[in-house]
Amino acid sequence: MFKKLFGGPQKAPGAPGTSQAANQTINAMQSLGEREEQLEKKKLLLEKRMNDEMEKAREFTRQKKKSQALMCLKKKKMFEQQLERMDALISRVMEQGSMLEEQQTTIGVLSSMQDAAKAQKKTMQEMKIENIDSTLEEIQEVGEQMRVINEA
Repeated sequence: MFKKLFGGPQKAPGAPGTSQAANQTINAMQSLGEREEQLEKKKLLLEKRMNDEMEKAREFTRQKKKSQALMCLKKKKMFEQQLERMDALISRVMEQGSMLEEQQTTIGVLSSMQDAAKAQKKTMQEMKIENIDSTLEEIQEVGEQMRVINEA
């Protein structure tokens, strides 16, 4: 798994299939967003129907039509059950969208880490031990000169 992320063979930029997964993820996220909107609209419709049935039940109760009032209450109960299922669906859709977003973030972080590792490796290859030794010696010499000046 890590070999693929940090050092396995890679496709050349622009090669077919490099951004196919990214496009699929974006399409899936858009689709989930659209589905969530549809479910929210259905949820509002169910809530309206529930309120309508409750109003009808109250009206039938005032008119002393008990059986019709009970039928309205049963319909209201059915709409409540549908609303609960709708809430569960919305929750699952939101959870899936969140997981896709997290996955995209993780991919971005890993890509940045891979780039950083490559840059670090290249920097280490460019550094030469002789340069490091001479730089450290120069620092020590300057430090000694500063001590001599401070002591005088």
